[in-house]
Amino acid sequence: VGGIVRQIFSPILSGGCVICCPEFDPVKFWMLMREGAFTWYYASPTMHQVLLQTGKDMELVCGKTRSLMNIKREEKSKRLRMIANAAGGLP
Repeated sequence: VGGIVRQIFSPILSGGCVICCPEFDPVKFWMLMREGAFTWYYASPTMHQVLLQTGKDMELVCGKTRSLMNIKREEKSKRLRMIANAAGGLP
């Protein structure tokens, strides 16, 4: 019950949405991320690593970040705000 409440009901009841993909696709993740389709995600440590590596390969993750002061108000609401770890420790 905890996972259903945390991952499905909480976002919906707080005015958000839930995106359920039929399979794990790191390229699709980054496409949705660039569209601002979500503000947080929940994944396993292995998935986090694959997402980061794919982001580096696509030159989307590089260590350079824009200052929050330079991001318009409407863009701030589309930024990733939380990453939840499903199980196990992060490397």
